[in-house]
Amino acid sequence: MPTPRKQPLSLKHLAFLGIAVLYLTFTASNTLAATPVVSSSHPSQSNILLIHGESQTFTAEASDTDANLSGCEWYLNGAYMASHSMSGSNDADSWQKTFPQKGTYVVECIAYDADWNYSGNAATWTVTVVDNAPPMVSKVSPSNDPTAIISNSLPFTLRAFDVNGNLEGAEWYLNGNFMEHHILSGDSCNDTWTHIFKQTGTHTVEAIVYDAENAYSQAISWTITVHSSVHHPLKEFFDDFTYSSHKDNALTAFGWDIVDGISGPPANARYKKENITFSADPNNSLNRFMLLTTHTTHAFDSMTLARIESDMIFLEGTYAARVYFDNTPTNYQDGNIETFYSINTLKYPNDPDYAECDFEYLPYNIWGGGNTGHTMYLSTWETYQEAPWDPNNASTALTSDLSGWHTLLFQATNGHSVGYFIDGIFQGEHILSNKNDSVYPETPMQIAFANWIWTGPNHMGLGSSSKNRSCTMKVDWVFHAKEEVLNTAQVNHLINDFRDQSIQRFNSINADKATTDIRSDETGDILLYPNPTTNHFTISCRAHHKIKKVEVLDSLGKTLLTGYPDEKNSSVQVDIHTLHKGIYIVNIHMNHRIFTKKIVKE
Repeated sequence: MPTPRKQPLSLKHLAFLGIAVLYLTFTASNTLAATPVVSSSHPSQSNILLIHGESQTFTAEASDTDANLSGCEWYLNGAYMASHSMSGSNDADSWQKTFPQKGTYVVECIAYDADWNYSGNAATWTVTVVDNAPPMVSKVSPSNDPTAIISNSLPFTLRAFDVNGNLEGAEWYLNGNFMEHHILSGDSCNDTWTHIFKQTGTHTVEAIVYDAENAYSQAISWTITVHSSVHHPLKEFFDDFTYSSHKDNALTAFGWDIVDGISGPPANARYKKENITFSADPNNSLNRFMLLTTHTTHAFDSMTLARIESDMIFLEGTYAARVYFDNTPTNYQDGNIETFYSINTLKYPNDPDYAECDFEYLPYNIWGGGNTGHTMYLSTWETYQEAPWDPNNASTALTSDLSGWHTLLFQATNGHSVGYFIDGIFQGEHILSNKNDSVYPETPMQIAFANWIWTGPNHMGLGSSSKNRSCTMKVDWVFHAKEEVLNTAQVNHLINDFRDQSIQRFNSINADKATTDIRSDETGDILLYPNPTTNHFTISCRAHHKIKKVEVLDSLGKTLLTGYPDEKNSSVQVDIHTLHKGIYIVNIHMNHRIFTKKIVKE
């Protein structure tokens, strides 16, 4: 802290002036004046980066319990620069400085009162002045090193930042070779480059950004592993929702729980298991959808809602679902929330172990105040308090009509941020909450889907119409890859591969629930069972088909086992007891066709 320029008068000076020293000494010893307190107001950060020639305004706030503020002094590198008046119990003062030369500077401000009592601390800033600060760049997506399938595209997104507000461009490189130049501007922006990988193996994508003065950032890079066929994560969860009804035993056996009875949100609402149904896909007779329907009039007691929840086994990784949103509530001004999310239990108000990541679509935005248009809320929660309401989260509002089918995906894989995507397009990244807490999930969560109605005070979330009406949200499939970074295109390839193998649902994350359910091949020709298995499995087909050759390959396409069964048989047993636990590809050669299946060995 600098040495104050002004000092209180000494007792010698007071005696010279004929003032009763003993009386003042007695008074001072019994009434000790409080010293002022000073703090940094603007800039709020203590370390500041400037370009030479730039000016910066500094603001300090002072308080004095005696309501006796008198002034403040400003110092640069310990040298006195200016004095300004202050008054009252709370006051603020500003000082502006232009920095013509590069170097490191310390700006300080101290306050004093009318009795020349100086603050015991100083508001302090450290200013670093440079010729031209280079721009900075960081990875947005993929946040980690991804995998890709040959001949499929993969987008890469960066975030550029320049303290000078002088961004100029970005350069993209593949395996050290220049690929594209993109124009940038302003002080911060995102940039995306998409590439189709046509060779298997390991590839490196790099990007750098630069400003108008040709100052370049450091490079960021991704290492991409390209496979010739679909490469499944070691731990994954998939459900195609091919159930018959909410009574289907396979539904609960796979870990799903349908909420039935009085629950929330909102408080004391009625959820009905009958509001979750399953119907055929009109465009694919082998596919089915899960439907979550709400029913209501304008009365709260008429309202029934829908929610389904998984086991609480998910944490880091990629979450994705294909969801259909219904805009019917717009017609009635009902506050429907159609949502795909991950969540765990709030054990008590502001529980730090709470976690939640949301896609919440509001056809009629009852939360928007005057803006009631279609809105998608992306929200990541650190915690909250119910009463009085006190959220601790990060949220992004997208004002867009999202009725119809969409693929929703969020990634929580890098230890500090959650990224959200809709139909493969990056929508936002959440790092810190409105209370400056990390929102990254830290404890296991469940996957859930819900269609519910926010009613709010006096049931304002229900439109005034007394007509019976319904709103139906649909779900095609859900997927999670544990501790893996996948984009939408990669997830779609995995879903297609599951369907090509006639796999209806698959869970290799939870050992207690690990299972694979299969159905007949699309042509009705082939069945492979049991799956998962431990030592052997059986391949069977219709009698008029003959199995000529069977190959078992690892995930990289290497052939591990080959067999030539008797062509008179339409069924063959394959022994895999020598193979390690994992997922294997089975090629079945018959009738001039090759069918590819997947087998899981436990």
